[in-house]
Amino acid sequence: MFFEKTEEIIPYIKANPELYILVAHTPEISDLLIQNMIRDYKGTETKFLSLRTISISPYYTNKMFFKKLLTALINTGRPIMLHDILNDKIYNIGIKLGFTPFTDIKYEHEIRCLVLNQ
Repeated sequence: MFFEKTEEIIPYIKANPELYILVAHTPEISDLLIQNMIRDYKGTETKFLSLRTISISPYYTNKMFFKKLLTALINTGRPIMLHDILNDKIYNIGIKLGFTPFTDIKYEHEIRCLVLNQ
């Protein structure tokens, strides 16, 4: 599913628990990719709502937009994964919101992730 309005993303996720992939390009978000990912987490196969790519438009950077989006995702009640985190600010926001470090494998390399298994 493709979105051009940020305010439509969270209601769609709440209404579609079997979401496979969601892409958005809105005034606030330059790029967004969210998809379901099943991972073995603490010995249990868990379906995460995985935030794989996000790029905030320059005007909305440092305006708490990412934290608000992440909080809205958390409020869906679904397990959340921040996948392949390159940006330390995003990592630190996740830690402050209660996410746990998790290591995944991508192309035979370990990558930095955070998970919140609610």
